[in-house]
Amino acid sequence: MKDSVREMIKSQIEKSTEKLDAARMLCREGFIDDAISRAYYSMFHSTSAVLLSEEITVFEEDDAKEAIKNALKFLNEMKRFLSKNYNIS
Repeated sequence: MKDSVREMIKSQIEKSTEKLDAARMLCREGFIDDAISRAYYSMFHSTSAVLLSEEITVFEEDDAKEAIKNALKFLNEMKRFLSKNYNIS
C-alpha cells in the first residue's frame, strides 16, 4: 500500500474519531439530533477508511453506500453459491 493511501486512511480515522468525540459531547449536553448527525459522519469516515484499505475511494455518502451495497450483494451471492455447492448453511 502506498504511503499516500496510508495517510488518507489515517486522515479518515482521525476525522471519524473527531466526529465521534463531538457526538458524545453533544449527547451529554442534550443536543441529541446534532449528536446523531456527528455519529453518522463518524461512521461515514470509518467506512471511507475501510474502503480505502481496499483501494476504493469515496468522496460522497452515496459512493460509500453504493460500494457497501455491491460488497454485500457479492457476499450474499457467494453465500448462496457455497451453501448450494458445499452444503453449507
